[in-house]
Amino acid sequence: MYQILKPISLLGLVLSLSACGGGDPSQVDATPKPANYNNATSQKADFQSVGFTGNPMGSKRLVKHNWSLDATKTNIATGDHSEPVGTDVSADTVTLITPNFVQSAGTSTLIAYIGAPASPDDVPEKIGATYVGTAQGTFELTSETVLHDFKGTSQLNLGGTSDAMTADLRLYDLIKVSGSNATALSFDEITMTGMIVTGTELSDGVFTTSNQGQAIELLGSTTSDESLGAFFGQDATMVAGHILSTGKKGMLHAQFSASVQP
Repeated sequence: MYQILKPISLLGLVLSLSACGGGDPSQVDATPKPANYNNATSQKADFQSVGFTGNPMGSKRLVKHNWSLDATKTNIATGDHSEPVGTDVSADTVTLITPNFVQSAGTSTLIAYIGAPASPDDVPEKIGATYVGTAQGTFELTSETVLHDFKGTSQLNLGGTSDAMTADLRLYDLIKVSGSNATALSFDEITMTGMIVTGTELSDGVFTTSNQGQAIELLGSTTSDESLGAFFGQDATMVAGHILSTGKKGMLHAQFSASVQP
């Protein structure tokens, strides 16, 4: 197993890139190869991100972007949006980025996993595989002024057939990590079962929160639930994404990253 931690500067923020083989659940794990470089001379690469847009209200706040990197210009771009990045960004890393998008309605913060996309042909080869890694997120109640940040372990099991792949996601051993409120986190597990796998993308599923094995309603009986994830890296060795639930009582956003187990 190897681990690489490299800081990069993005919009004045210092982020950590982590690559780890062998599925160490204590890290944000990935080992995609630099095969997505168009050619070694121009040092151009294609990337994909799945993220949570932190400003717009309502549904459809989970978004997917295609990015291109030109190392000679040290910027990464998607559509008409470009971000400066450090030279440490390369096609052999998967990391979490938080760029700000300036739109007509205002500025949106995108919390996104970005990396070299997997080939759709590689994903069916992983049917029956288990991915293990980390989970983190934020739980917010409209009746409180505090954000409940939490962390834990993620596990995704890929099943079904090559024509109808599905995935079950479990985020568990969740604990509160910050906030001025002294009360404990009111849930310890989140599941998104029966997610649909199309190409390299994961979406939909049945969202459930529980505490000590008992299902609970955090945000009321009626919620709007979303999920969006993707497989990254050569041989689809990495999976990462987001789940989001909103209701009258507040919002729960969780992000996960995991690597395939040997």
